[in-house]
Amino acid sequence: MSFPKKKVYAVIREYNKYHAPEAIAKLVQVGGNWFIVLFSGSFCFSCGVYDYIDDLRVLLEDFGLNVHIDHSEKSDEGILVLFIMKNEAGLPAASK
Repeated sequence: MSFPKKKVYAVIREYNKYHAPEAIAKLVQVGGNWFIVLFSGSFCFSCGVYDYIDDLRVLLEDFGLNVHIDHSEKSDEGILVLFIMKNEAGLPAASK
C-alpha cells in the first residue's frame, strides 16, 4: 500500500476550509503507514480540542481513508497528532 499523500492533502484543505482560523491542520511528516498533523489556531486547549482532532479523522474516513488516532502531544506550535492508516480489517496497515 502506497501512502495516499495527495488524498490526505485534499482532506486537510477541506478541513481547513471549515475550521480555520480556530483550528488549522498541517501535514508535517509522513511514514509508511502513518502521518503526523500539526493542529494550530485559536482553539481552547482545555475545552473541545479533541473534537477538532476527531473531526479530521471523520473527514479522512469520509474520503475513504481508514485511520486511527494513535498519539497526540502539545508542542510550542500547537498539538501534534499521529494518525495510523488501518487496513480493511481495522488493523494497522503494514508499513513499507
